[in-house]
Amino acid sequence: MNTNRMTVVLGLVALLAAGIGSAPLAYADPGDQSSAEQAVHSVYDVVQTRCTPSKAPAFQSISWKQFSPATFGQGTIHDAEPSLGGDFNAYYNRPGGPQIPPGTIKHGQWFVQLEFC
Repeated sequence: MNTNRMTVVLGLVALLAAGIGSAPLAYADPGDQSSAEQAVHSVYDVVQTRCTPSKAPAFQSISWKQFSPATFGQGTIHDAEPSLGGDFNAYYNRPGGPQIPPGTIKHGQWFVQLEFC
C-alpha cells in the first residue's frame, strides 16, 4: 500500500473512532415500574399544567391497579390538590408489545394515556 493511501486509511479510521467515542450514550429504558412512574410523572406535569394553568400540578404519588414490566400499567395519579390527578394507562413500546392507542404521549419507551383533562 502506498504512503498516501495508508495516510487516508488511517485518517478515516481515526475519524470514525472519534465519532464513535463522542456519540452520546443511548438511554436504555428497562421497562420497570420506576421507569414507568418517571414517564407518567413527566407526562402528567406537562399535560396538567396545560389543562389547569391557574392550578400548578403538585404530583404526590401513583397507585397501581395493574403493572406488567415492559408491557402495560394502569393506575391513579395523586396530586396534593385533590381536584387534580386521576386515572391513566401506560403502554411500553416494544416489538410484539401491546397496541399503542391514539391519544397517548410518548416518554422514553412508555406511552402514557391520561383519562382526564
